[in-house]
This record gives sequence, C-alpha cells and structure tokens, in this order.
Amino acid sequence: MFASSLSRYAWASFKILSLLVFSTGHVTGTVTDVISGVAVVNYKIVKQVPHKTDCFSEGLFMDPDSHEMWESCGLTGKSYLRRYSFETGETLQMANVPKDLFSEGLVRFGQSLFMLTYHHNQVVEYDASTLAEIKRHPFTYGEGWGLTTDGCDLLATTGSAYIFRLRLVDGELTFVSKVKVQTSDGTAVRMLNEVEYVTPKLWVNKWLTNLIFRVDPITGLAEKQVSLKGLHSWKGEATPNGLAYSVDGLGGNHLLVTGKLWPQMFLLELSQEDLCGPSVDSEPSCPAAPKSACFLGARTEEVSNAKAADIEASTSSPPSVEAKAGQQEIVVPLITLPPLLSEAASVGAVTCACLAAFVSYRILQQRRQFKVVQADV
Repeated sequence: MFASSLSRYAWASFKILSLLVFSTGHVTGTVTDVISGVAVVNYKIVKQVPHKTDCFSEGLFMDPDSHEMWESCGLTGKSYLRRYSFETGETLQMANVPKDLFSEGLVRFGQSLFMLTYHHNQVVEYDASTLAEIKRHPFTYGEGWGLTTDGCDLLATTGSAYIFRLRLVDGELTFVSKVKVQTSDGTAVRMLNEVEYVTPKLWVNKWLTNLIFRVDPITGLAEKQVSLKGLHSWKGEATPNGLAYSVDGLGGNHLLVTGKLWPQMFLLELSQEDLCGPSVDSEPSCPAAPKSACFLGARTEEVSNAKAADIEASTSSPPSVEAKAGQQEIVVPLITLPPLLSEAASVGAVTCACLAAFVSYRILQQRRQFKVVQADV
C-alpha cells in the first residue's frame, strides 16, 4: 500500500513538475553539486559558438597570437588535434594522433604543442606550425589528464588532487614541484581534469561534475567555484571538460567552457575579482606570464568592457542562463502557470529535484572511482 501510494505521489509530482517546466516563465533550482566552504561565483552567458560533437574534449586553449582555437580530442584509436575558427568552427588544421595513444591535455609553449597522454606516461611534443611530432617526454607522475602553462612552466593534472609543475631544461621536461588542491578546511579536491592558467590563478574542471575551481597555483587553495549546471544536459562520460582564456581574443573577464561531445561552447562573463582574485600591484613571478585582466600594468576594466561590447554586438540572443551563488535560474519564454497550481507545482518540483539529486549522487559515487577508456565507442 505504501509503495503504491508513493508511486502515485511520485507520478503526480512528475506531472506537476512537467507543468512547471513547460508553463512558467522562470524555473529556479538550487545548485546541489557545489562543495561547501568554497564561494560560488556569479556568471552570465555572453555567447555560444559551435563545437564538434565527435570531439571527446580533453584539452582546449585559444592561441594567444592568432586567437584561433586548439583542441585535443581523445579516445584510444580516435584521438586527434584540431585548430579551428572560434567564430565559425571551421577546421583550419587537423592531425590524427597515433592510434595507440589517448590524447589528453594540450598547450602551446614557445613554438611547440605539448600533449599529455592518458595511460602511456608520455608528453608528446609537436611542431605548432606543421603538427609534426618532435619528441616524446616521459611523464611518470600518474595518468595524464590536464595541461596548461604559466608562461615559464607546464602545469599538469593526473585526476588526483595535485597540480604538477614541470620545466623544460635543455629540451627535457623536468619535475619541479607539486601542490595539493584543497579547500580552506583541508578537504582535498580530487579528480582534477582540464586546466587553464589565468594569470595569476588556475581554473580547473573537476571530472564527472559540473564544477570548475579557481585555484591558487602556489598554495593549492581552492578559492572559488563555478557550477555549470544547466548549460548542457549531459550523462555518462560526456562530462564538462574544456577551459580557455584570452584577454585579447575573448575579453578580459571571460572564460570559455565546453564538454566532451558537447554541441556548443559557452563564453561566460565573470567579475574581474572572481576571475583574478584580490588586486595585485606586482608583476607575476614569470616574466613570460600570459596577459590577463589582472596584469595589464594596472587592473583595468576598459579592455574587458570593450571586448564584451564587441562580443555582445555579434551575439544572436542565446538562451538566458544565469548562475548565482547557490542558485541557478533558467528563463523559458513560454506561457504562465495558472496561480492555483503554483503551490502544488513548487512541492512537485522540490520532490522531483531531491529524487533526481539522490539518484545522480549514487551514480556519481559508483563512477568517480575510475575513468573508463572507450576504445571502441
């Protein structure tokens, strides 16, 4: 009897929730996957651009000179590197990765591209102009996941809670140090994946979640977090993964995000303080550090605002999704829910949201312990 009543109640809640989603002007839900003790960052979507749906995105960056995109698309036997137009998605250059390798994080350093491999304990160095393989460097610190640069060193993730710092010395990648990423109460932030350096901070995806974190690369402190929940409906291995930044190409306060097999990339606007942290007067320790909104001689809003105006002028009104501290709001321009159903609809929405969150949590518990290699997908 109880099971039957529960089933009828769940079905009724589902129907009410359906009315809520398809009949109201606004749907508001609590962001349930954030980590406690880390401030949640506000953002808004500025633009959406196309992304190849066959790209199992493992590494992403915008070339600091040409403002073209580079991406490493993974899976054993199907990995490839691609250079393409940010605006149109047109492929400008592409090269297949050797079939025995699973490509992971990708970054340009000098005149070379450096590509991490998943299980082969190697960093493959390519000529950035021709995509000809130059050399293979040993990577003995675990699985290869994410890769970026602060202008002087390479910074790598392995799916653990550590960021590894590597330095090119006489043509050889040499281990310098590692730092553990953790919250202010000492809780380790594991499953660190794709990573992007935004001078003087790091932004990093946490695998199989909607979360990206702003991390101090020296102390390892996870200072801020962004929930990408609501940008794209994903499941299984099609997790959010892919971060890019360019103060000139994207605008000072903008992060570009995407995911594995996603059809779109999303340009997010953050406040300058959320992107970079507190005001810093000194120059970064690396003299070759990439330009950012934090280091243009002075922390100015003009560059970001000018680029934002250009981008917004060319935007064709994307769906409005604004993530707020602990809450996200998705605007659906449809008809209004009758007032008499509003209270019931709210109850139904909360019930279904709780059930969905519980199921998602249990699935994540089962999956987060390993990373599946989809050789034949």
